[in-house]
Amino acid sequence: MKANLLFLYSEVMPYTEASLNQLVEYVDGGVHLVFWNKGKTPYKPSALNNVQMYERQYTDLKRLIEILDTTNPALVYISGWMDKDYLRIARLARLRGIPVIGGLDTKWKGTIKQHFWSLVAPIILKKCISHLLIAGIYQFEYAKKLRYKNDHILWPVYSANVKFFHKIYESRVSKRGTPNTRNIIFSGRLVKEKGVLELLEAYKLLKKEFPGVKLKFLGNGELLETINQHEGVETVGFIDPDDFYEHTNEYDIFCLPSHDEPWGVVIHEFACAGFPIVTSKNCGAASQFVFEDYNGYLFEPGNAHSLKNQLKRLITMDHQRFEQFSYRSYEISNSINPKIWSKTILSVINE
Repeated sequence: MKANLLFLYSEVMPYTEASLNQLVEYVDGGVHLVFWNKGKTPYKPSALNNVQMYERQYTDLKRLIEILDTTNPALVYISGWMDKDYLRIARLARLRGIPVIGGLDTKWKGTIKQHFWSLVAPIILKKCISHLLIAGIYQFEYAKKLRYKNDHILWPVYSANVKFFHKIYESRVSKRGTPNTRNIIFSGRLVKEKGVLELLEAYKLLKKEFPGVKLKFLGNGELLETINQHEGVETVGFIDPDDFYEHTNEYDIFCLPSHDEPWGVVIHEFACAGFPIVTSKNCGAASQFVFEDYNGYLFEPGNAHSLKNQLKRLITMDHQRFEQFSYRSYEISNSINPKIWSKTILSVINE
């Protein structure tokens, strides 16, 4: 397809790069990416082949209009709704008849702010955004509240770098035997809302029954010092994807105990790598990648005893069944991938 595409992002992560790298294989034109080079993690985007990149902090509204004018894109994608200049560019694109996709990973909770958006959507939002690209089933309700028709609600908004993490699974399978115990790993920001304190409490309870079990945290955050006070717990800062195997090779169970997680691409990543998963019922990506007593378990958020009991089920599971759980995570993970994401984006141009 010969076309220019314009992406207006709030933050670029490694999985974003993987999806864009796939997209450029289908586009005989140019992909232009504007992004904020600051976010919740210290990750800094790398240069991408056939992608022209612009740092938002050095790109004012006048420059954004110039980019729109010179590229004349067949499609605009906007991930940062709170950026008023992004919305102005989206509105200008719609006035020119260019389709605009808005990314949506927020669940419908019935807040005052969400009710406001549902009321003004026909007046404001739909004049800027023609289609919504949602994360999963929990975002569909919000998209409908925003008055979008089914054929203008697309999926998925995120994909892990499936090919990369599948290679991790293959390496893990080829090198592991029957472990003496099963260790637990967490990846994310080290903050209360991620359920870090409940995981520490659950681990303390597990240690009484399984003294050899280990727990590792990948990430940075305000609870780092609190975590380091616990015996048997290892902490590692934010890691690049290339270091993933090194830091996860001796670990067997992935746990994300967030109190509320709109989606959680990290669940997809660990599923790709073949980890049985324990996650809270409030993690959006669990609806796609974690099936109860099939490849993992869900628990009530904020409940350390519930979390401990679900982790124990995996720790005590016989080897053959545990390997089945691992393979099922790997198998399920391909239900979303960068190819599907890319073709979904391009389908709007073909309408």
